Amino acid sequence: MFDFMYLSLYKDFVEKVQNRKLVLFGAGANTPHTINSHFRHDDIFAIWDNEPSKHGKQIFGITVTPPFTGAGADDCVVIITISDEIALSAITAQLKDGGIEHIYP
Repeated sequence: MFDFMYLSLYKDFVEKVQNRKLVLFGAGANTPHTINSHFRHDDIFAIWDNEPSKHGKQIFGITVTPPFTGAGADDCVVIITISDEIALSAITAQLKDGGIEHIYP
């Protein structure tokens, strides 16, 4: 069952990312691993984070910015790199409230 759900989510992601900007949400310890493991060959538009102390820093040459910087709601697909369930729920709600439709944990 898990494999089917993962495959379905992946297929949906591939379909939605076409002609949209790929954004990662979260500039913590998981982000470099996520990039290396899954998005090494992808064009990542930005890394968004709510923590002001992380803004302006770079991860693999990608600048960390506040959420919603540089991309419109219909213009991007967001991958949340944070694994904490409470934070994941809060960030998903924040993104949905901002009009982002294509969100993947």
